[in-house]
Amino acid sequence: MKRIYFFLENRVSLYRRLSMVFKFLKHGVPTRFLKCSEAGSICTRPDTLLCTDSPGAYRALRANGNDALICIDQTGAMDLFPEGKYFVMDAANAEFDYFERIHRRFHNIPWEILRTKNLVLRESIEDDVEDFVRIYSEPGMTDYTEELYKDPGEERNYIKEYREKVYAVQGFGIWTVLHKKTGRVIGRAGLSARAGFEGVEVGFVIEKAMQNKGYATEAVSAVTKLAGKLEFDRVFALVIPENLPSVRVLEKCGYHPESRTCLENKEYDVFTYCPLSLSMLKY
Repeated sequence: MKRIYFFLENRVSLYRRLSMVFKFLKHGVPTRFLKCSEAGSICTRPDTLLCTDSPGAYRALRANGNDALICIDQTGAMDLFPEGKYFVMDAANAEFDYFERIHRRFHNIPWEILRTKNLVLRESIEDDVEDFVRIYSEPGMTDYTEELYKDPGEERNYIKEYREKVYAVQGFGIWTVLHKKTGRVIGRAGLSARAGFEGVEVGFVIEKAMQNKGYATEAVSAVTKLAGKLEFDRVFALVIPENLPSVRVLEKCGYHPESRTCLENKEYDVFTYCPLSLSMLKY
């Protein structure tokens, strides 16, 4: 994101406008305040984020093939924007990162979720599928996890829909794991909601060549801490009992066996993270 344009119908004090200008300039992003009447003729580049509090300006932007972050001062105002996807309350005090992430969402740029000592976790994209096929086709990799679609095209469509229906709606999901130094895709890790279970489920896959290097433990530990920051009170993992490497990773990360369950004629041990420790990780 290189610039932000605001189309504001409601009066905003000079002080608040200046505070917004300075906030974005701190991150190297200049800001302009334009008239709502200009919304229908504006032609923007993909590096520009549009924001408005005007239903009329929003409709004009949409008619011109654009979308915008909607600025509101009360929850009920959302009803004025039935086609709106993303809203911000009190734009002057909102964090810069939120604007950056919404810009990325509008232009299908994946969000970076976490950085650890050796890893980067970001949202998965269709171009990751080639790496996923490489990883999942290694002998033994699908013994304890679901296989990919046999047709890579179907897997790409799945990833596209996952970004639209899971990342954008839930705000979390299973992410791509990259080796920080090389940028190589080495696996997947993240959080998911499973019907019939309370809390969120942690899942992870690391390619064979990168196993036994502590990367799975590093990823699961970081994802578990993130679950605490997202204020989930319970994080669990389902593990086929014979999958001893995954059991060891979970135990290293503070998970303990709680119970056993059966899903689709397969038995799983349910490992949970200590609730007390999880609440402490929020801070």
